[in-house]
Parts: sequence; C-alpha cells; structure tokens
Amino acid sequence: MAATNQRAARRAKVIGDLTLERVLASSPLRDRYRAALGTGARTLLVLVSTWGPESLIRQRPGLPARLAAQLSHDEYQLALAVHPNERSLLGTYELTERLAPALDVGMILPDPHEGWASVLIAADALVTDHGSAALYYCAAQDRPVVSVHRGGGELIPGSPMGVLLDRIPQLERAKDIVDALRAYRPGSGHAAAEGRVRTPR
Repeated sequence: MAATNQRAARRAKVIGDLTLERVLASSPLRDRYRAALGTGARTLLVLVSTWGPESLIRQRPGLPARLAAQLSHDEYQLALAVHPNERSLLGTYELTERLAPALDVGMILPDPHEGWASVLIAADALVTDHGSAALYYCAAQDRPVVSVHRGGGELIPGSPMGVLLDRIPQLERAKDIVDALRAYRPGSGHAAAEGRVRTPR
C-alpha cells in the first residue's frame, strides 16, 4: 500500500488474511476434496482467472477448451476457478455458454465463493493469470504453477504476485502445457508466496 498511497498507508494496519488462514487450515483435507471431486489418480489441473481486461478468461478465452481437447480425460481432470466479479459481469448463462466445449467433457466450474479454495487445495498443478489466487495455492503447497499473464498495467511490480510471475514458467514459451509444468522449479512458487504468508497478524 505504501508504494501506491503513502497517506493511506499511514492510517492502515495489516492484521492478517482470513482467506489464507482458511486455506492453510484446510490443507490437510486435500484427499477428502479430491475424493469429492472424483479426481482419483488423475492429475487435477486448475486454471484460475481474476477479473478485468487482463484476466485469463478475457485474454485466453479458448484456453479451457484447448486444454480439454489436448489432455486425456483418463489422466487429467480440468477445473476453472473464475473470480466472482467476472462471473457476475458475464452471468451464469453467458459463462457456461462460452465454456461449453470444456464443460461438456467434464471440466469443473467451482462455486466462486466457497468451492474455489477447496479446488486449489486439491490441485496437482495450476495455470494462472496475475490474480492473487495463485499465491494461496503456492502458500498451501509446493506444486507446479505456470503463467499465462501477458503483461499490462494491472500488476504491481515487486508485489508478491509480480515476484511469483517472474519465477514461474510461461505457457506461451513452452511446447505444451505438460512441457510448461515440467519446467517449474520446485520451491519457486512457495518462496514467492512468503510475502503473503508472513503478513503480520
């Protein structure tokens, strides 16, 4: 906050992150969430989209369908967590119409208020834009995460999310999603998330 508004920073105090606390406390329930999702032995690949013009759902609207077509249903389970603001803007009907090719072959579209966090905990790998949901994922576990963020003015340089995106593979630079996930360096996502994890309580 201080980097963008010194006056507000003088009057504000960070006391914690309730969402982070809930994610960390729920992490031991990972196997239960995977069972509820019917994941089984498959790799659960979760896409997360924030809201606004630079979000995954706006910049890469065809990505869910492309991944659903490329990845074997017997080996992979796909999910897309969309920010509540974006879901409200599009409406349920419009969103499901746009995502129909992926939803028709089994992609999960979790509830934006409660279900998204359990899907993150259950995930084996993550595809993210510049939204902070990826930091919760990285704080809870050290599993592969790749970026589809194309740059723009919405990301604050030097922020925890900026640091994360600098450290993880970019999907566009890889041959395919499997190649991108293999390029992830263990520990890089978890280390970037520590700026959020160490927020004073």
